[in-house]
Amino acid sequence: MLKKVLKGIKWFFISLLGIIVLFILICMIGRGINRITPKNGINESKYIDINGTKQWISIYSENKDNPVLLYIHGGPFYPTSAVDFPMMKKLGKDYTVVNWDQRGVGHNYKIGPVEEATPEIMIKDGQEITKYLKETFGVDKIMLWGSSWGSALGERLISENPENYYAFLGTSAVWTTVEKRKAFKEEMLEKYKDDKEVQELLNRFDPEVIHEDEAQHELTRELRKRCCEDDNLTNSADFNIWTSFMFNPYASPKQIYLMFAVYFDKDVMANRNTLTPDDAKLIDTVFPTDVTEYEIPVYYLLGKKDEQPGTNYKAMEKYINSISAPDKEIRYVDGGHFAATIQSETIKDYLHDIKEKNILNK
Repeated sequence: MLKKVLKGIKWFFISLLGIIVLFILICMIGRGINRITPKNGINESKYIDINGTKQWISIYSENKDNPVLLYIHGGPFYPTSAVDFPMMKKLGKDYTVVNWDQRGVGHNYKIGPVEEATPEIMIKDGQEITKYLKETFGVDKIMLWGSSWGSALGERLISENPENYYAFLGTSAVWTTVEKRKAFKEEMLEKYKDDKEVQELLNRFDPEVIHEDEAQHELTRELRKRCCEDDNLTNSADFNIWTSFMFNPYASPKQIYLMFAVYFDKDVMANRNTLTPDDAKLIDTVFPTDVTEYEIPVYYLLGKKDEQPGTNYKAMEKYINSISAPDKEIRYVDGGHFAATIQSETIKDYLHDIKEKNILNK
């Protein structure tokens, strides 16, 4: 009997080892395929000097002559470079796509001293990477795409230096914190007008209070749980997040860990809290609230179910309708905050249309 048990254990571990080896082999083959550089294209990652720090970028294009597209990820400080390679590869048909991990996070985690990323620092980072790309590719302008917090930084960049950019796309775009919370309360009061419990919570919810108030913080969490759809990268993407990581030529196990560790790893959490002690303050200060007119075309992609108090799409609609630009458009996806950032086919088609309008026909 003991011999049978030991034999069973032995074959279990042999089978397990075989599965692990097969998994690693599949990952290596997939990553090897994705490391192939298209003929006349580019496929690389590297660290560059930006504003006194080393910062990581990847570059992918099927044709080096494609216009340059800079992607500014959201957060603040939540890079998606570990899993978004399939989307960047799709965009490489029309653009030379530059995926940038912002200072201190993603591939930049613990590669140098970490200090608070003030609005001034982040704006300077954006300006310097724009300058680097223009000089590296020998172009006068680039295309800019910002997601969530990245949309706020992108709007600041195009408002201060419009001459550097063809146009701007904001996906899962956000406005100032108080305006977002006001829109959330207004929308939920109407949506839950027959729910007395939710109405009572909303009556205690103060959109103007966003700092250092534990009662409002807990109230916001409760309202999100009751009123808002669960929305995350894995259930919003139109590609498989896990296989995209497996076959990502630029990602290591450390990168996928860091994406989720910000919710439970004390060191990773402390790193992010050093970079941005107050998300709302950083976003609100960077966002160009005084700008009502942009000199370049601006485009937006919003989630119709993005109802969160911190990202409510109705607030962004209000802002977009208040501004003027040479060309302006809002498109929507049937999803929440993440959906408008990770729906690769929708984003690919939108960016193709923007290129047709603003680059090829100019």
